[in-house]
Amino acid sequence: MEGVCVDPEPPDAKLGIDRCWELRLRYAIGECTATDVLARASTRADLQAELGSILDAFQRRLPDISDPIDACRLLRSDDNSVP
Repeated sequence: MEGVCVDPEPPDAKLGIDRCWELRLRYAIGECTATDVLARASTRADLQAELGSILDAFQRRLPDISDPIDACRLLRSDDNSVP
């Protein structure tokens, strides 16, 4: 997982927001690398709160995980995903 500062889509000139933060999950499948956006937030503090929420949900369902594909599926299916 990584937190990355990116340009928002679309930019919100009314609020003056020209940057936002994304929480991304990067993983390898064979020779290919995939990246999923798990959450977006306007501040680093909000992104940290999102990360805490995702990790709490992940920990509650940890006994259901049998392999790395299940872990990725769980992270991607949670309510914390980006629309």
